[in-house]
Amino acid sequence: RMKDTKKIIFVDDYCKELIENYIFSTGFAGIETKSGSFYFVWLYINSQDFEDIKNKFATGTTQKSITNEGIEKIKILNPTTDILNSFEIRMKFIYEKIYKNNHQNQILTELRDWLLPMLMNGQVKVK
Repeated sequence: RMKDTKKIIFVDDYCKELIENYIFSTGFAGIETKSGSFYFVWLYINSQDFEDIKNKFATGTTQKSITNEGIEKIKILNPTTDILNSFEIRMKFIYEKIYKNNHQNQILTELRDWLLPMLMNGQVKVK
């Protein structure tokens, strides 16, 4: 929401850990998408074009931010349903894989951080 800042949280149905374990700040503006357009909107929000437009509509005196009215002024391309659905299927597969890989990396990092000290001081041996 704040001008000249970019803090974006991506939450899809497979992001169970985020949904169940985190509280999101009120400093974020939630955007709900129509079925089949989530990834299209997500990639647009991550673009520099969106950032420039968001900053243009930001208002306020001390900390400029975009309001719901400002967000409603932002225009976005509206592809056909067929194009959106095709794009959604491809992007969901990619982003779900990225999410699962990142989650697995986090688990493996925690395991490494737990095991490494025991390996170093001889509490655990590898055969």
